[in-house]
Amino acid sequence: MGLNDAPGDLVVAMLGFLVLGLTATAAYLLIKRHRVQQSAYGSASPTLDSIMALLPYFRTALEPGKSARLASRVARTLKLDVVAIADLKGIVGSHNLTAEQLHRVGAIVRRQQTTDRNQMHRHRGTSADDTNCGDPHCPQTTYAVINIHVEGRLAGTICALDASLDADRERALLHVGGLIEAQLGLQELKQARMLLEEAEADSLRAQISPHFVYNALNVIATYIATDPARARKLVIEFANFTRYSFRKAGRFTSLADELRAIESYILLQEARYGPRLHVTLQISPDSLSTSIPYLSLQPLVENAIRHGIESAEGDGHIRIKAHEEGALTIVSIEDDGAGMDPERLGAALAGSLDGHHVGLRNVDTRMRQAYGDQFHLLIDTAPGEGTLITLRIPKLNKDLEG
Repeated sequence: MGLNDAPGDLVVAMLGFLVLGLTATAAYLLIKRHRVQQSAYGSASPTLDSIMALLPYFRTALEPGKSARLASRVARTLKLDVVAIADLKGIVGSHNLTAEQLHRVGAIVRRQQTTDRNQMHRHRGTSADDTNCGDPHCPQTTYAVINIHVEGRLAGTICALDASLDADRERALLHVGGLIEAQLGLQELKQARMLLEEAEADSLRAQISPHFVYNALNVIATYIATDPARARKLVIEFANFTRYSFRKAGRFTSLADELRAIESYILLQEARYGPRLHVTLQISPDSLSTSIPYLSLQPLVENAIRHGIESAEGDGHIRIKAHEEGALTIVSIEDDGAGMDPERLGAALAGSLDGHHVGLRNVDTRMRQAYGDQFHLLIDTAPGEGTLITLRIPKLNKDLEG
């Protein structure tokens, strides 16, 4: 395990490999099937390309309003008369399902879901006793039905009715079910990652609350009697900073918004430290629109003050810079404080030093999650030499969700 790898990342990565493996396996089975065996219905056979073209629809297979669209596409691709998709509460979408067939399909689905395992059912004949249908002339007595599992849990069922349903289309439907499972698994993985990132942001908020809020309010209180105008201004800055820090607006923000919050934070800290604290900003206007992980810079500035200025004698200087460099935005935060032993810093980033440099480790982890391991924090420090932290942020960020 690397210095900055967290157990949560390992779990997410393992889940990702597992789900991607399921997708690859299903795709391989489809390729093998279409290469080694000619379909009984010749040119009407669903091709690998036609089935794989349904992948975007598999991600919303069990969502009401969207499942009907998938059912129609599966029916056209596999040349099936009727296709129905159900979750654990009932049918959520269908293609060409008549009112007369609804009770039969519902019974088939309910019986299949009691098995709670992924298998095929196929029935021929005129008797419908096995589906609790009292009509001996119940239409479409040949059917295929499979369960859909996500992360080992039963999530839904897909059912196909067709008078001429054959083994080839049964197997194709089974592969469709496997791909649906893989795509829904990827969706759960994505949601798990979002929850993990939100939990990490909550951790940063919790870190800000006790340490910063207490000191800020104390500073404001000292100015109420001596300088009411400045006290009012500091209250406004405090409100701006806390509003930003405790927002729930998403995992990413613009560099401009993060810097505005940092400006409020610095004004409150300058009121506390007085002339000892000197902060300079050198920001390229082109970099202001860059999307960055929410609360990724403020903890670094806080770290520079807490472990730089507080632990050093005399004045402290902090320099915040941002500029464009090809496809990247480069942001750096440098202080001339006490610095830190690199081995101790490595242990802190790895989580081996409880309660030390939590913000650094949190930001490093979220940078890796957002952009990949190659975009970890670059930290240059040594005892008595200050600290320089550099972030390299891709300007063309993909999959950023408000």
